[in-house]
Amino acid sequence: MTIRGTPFLFAGDEIGSEQVPIPFDRVRDPFETLVKGFDLGRDPERAPLRWDGTEGGGFTTGEPWLPLGPDRARNIKAQQRDQQSLLNLYRELIALRRREPCLLQGEYHPRRAQNDIFSFERTLDEMEILVGLNISGEPRLWEWQGYGLKLLSTGLDRGPRKVEGPVHLKPNEGVIIKVTR
Repeated sequence: MTIRGTPFLFAGDEIGSEQVPIPFDRVRDPFETLVKGFDLGRDPERAPLRWDGTEGGGFTTGEPWLPLGPDRARNIKAQQRDQQSLLNLYRELIALRRREPCLLQGEYHPRRAQNDIFSFERTLDEMEILVGLNISGEPRLWEWQGYGLKLLSTGLDRGPRKVEGPVHLKPNEGVIIKVTR
């Protein structure tokens, strides 16, 4: 949602759905039925999306065309209630992209990765937005210098607030900062 181009989500990405093992007798993908045994079909990614934690996942009362994933807790209804869920992160990122022209039309400029922090900037006219992503499972210091407004954190635990660099990032945290001069 923060880089150039059209974002693409496949059913289940927004709740972190994982591939579902498909028994041989349940394979539906035309290619996989013709070229058996290579596991090249799309069925594991196309399993029905769980809408709730019921046996049929809120998707069906019958037998779905592909099996549902075994994780009943990973569903739309549960994540709608959890303000820090992946579903709500996607919603916040989409809303932020709509509000910030810089994220839609701005130029992309990569920055040098340091200390397990991948970062880049988006610029449009005088506007600048920085994105910092801690790709480590450990806390890291993002050596960014300057002032800004933290628009979003992937933890959804910090609302917009003024920030001054450098910035401490939690394990696997990403932040979006609108630079002020």
